[in-house]
Amino acid sequence: MASLKDLRNRIASTKATQKITKAMQMVAASKLRRAQASAEAARPYAGRMDKMLGRIAASVAGLDTAPPLLRGTGGDRVHLLLVCTAERGLCGPFNSAIVRLARERANSLIAAGKEVKFFCVGRKGYDQIIPPVFDANAPSGANGAAYEYEPEEEEILAQLLPRNVAVQILRALLENMASFYGAQMSAMDNATRNAGEMIRKQTLTYNRTRQAMITKELIEIISGAEAL
Repeated sequence: MASLKDLRNRIASTKATQKITKAMQMVAASKLRRAQASAEAARPYAGRMDKMLGRIAASVAGLDTAPPLLRGTGGDRVHLLLVCTAERGLCGPFNSAIVRLARERANSLIAAGKEVKFFCVGRKGYDQIIPPVFDANAPSGANGAAYEYEPEEEEILAQLLPRNVAVQILRALLENMASFYGAQMSAMDNATRNAGEMIRKQTLTYNRTRQAMITKELIEIISGAEAL
């Protein structure tokens, strides 16, 4: 049986841990608000840019003058997956869920006879998925475009398609950052609650042990008095 000193040390250690997790929860909540604001601010721009380029791309689809990023190589043997995880842990299953999803996608492509490469953003994903490569996804085209553009569509696409790729990746990274802080806030809240439950159980054990020792001492005193 642990001594009272050991039990007091355990309780103090758990309380210190609880303070840390509570502080991390509050920090994550504060950063989550800013990350959400950044992600929400990026959505309209990224969405409108993607739709606009989709209309332009529809008007030049299949033409030899279309930019290489739009035409592609004509094959789909190699697939590049962009995996966005966090630089840090302590966020519950956030990183592991993303890595698991990436592996499932890669396995399905490999089973179909494709070659899969990865580009990892975030150390937690990089540590589990090697080697990293770059994912360049062209915007989805929209049918029925009936617009006139100045300058020509090909020139617009040559300039804006690479930028659109960067914008869509930035949007994904902002959404990923907001998700990370949300997951971290939830994980630290659970950790704080668990620490509180451990403190309750440890305090109960401490009180019972202390009561048992007092009772034992009283019995020894009474027995010694009766022996006299």
